Amino acid sequence: MDLTEQEYKKFKADYCLKILVQEYQFSQWVTKFIFMGQELMKKYDVIYHGTFHIVFYELITSGLNYTNDVMLALKNSTNTEKINFYNTIETSLNKMKSIFTREELDYIEYRRHNASHIFQNKYEKQLKKNGEILSERKGISIDKINDDFQQLLRKHGSDRDFDKYMLNKLFPLISELNDKIQEIQSNRQ
Repeated sequence: MDLTEQEYKKFKADYCLKILVQEYQFSQWVTKFIFMGQELMKKYDVIYHGTFHIVFYELITSGLNYTNDVMLALKNSTNTEKINFYNTIETSLNKMKSIFTREELDYIEYRRHNASHIFQNKYEKQLKKNGEILSERKGISIDKINDDFQQLLRKHGSDRDFDKYMLNKLFPLISELNDKIQEIQSNRQ
């Protein structure tokens, strides 16, 4: 399908607008993550922590994919501020992700799902329409995942205690990220 010149210009303008909107949205998620981490260090709140799981998990999955894409797009750019900003975020998110075990990340994802979905059917065996039993999630046995979750809860005592453990591990990295972002922004002025 060939586009007219007018359709092409509109498509190009919409694409540029999309890039700007996504850049703003991503920046807001990073800001929200830092703010929530700081607030949760002051006082535990189960609702905020549910949202914190959502924001953290999205940043270390979709957010990392986004930063990788942006860094590729900036490969030949001379915009050092933007390169420094996204490189800082990418490095920080990778570091944050790496401090947790696979089991802990699975549990964080589970808690993210609990905070954003009414039902959790992906963590139990399911009967498919063809009569086959679905007994794995992301290539790991449902039984293994549930055993891992039970071990984590025994180790930490409760969801709340796991939340505190998670935040205590993340907070030094959150503070470091915030400081670096502040430095990048102060160099702009």
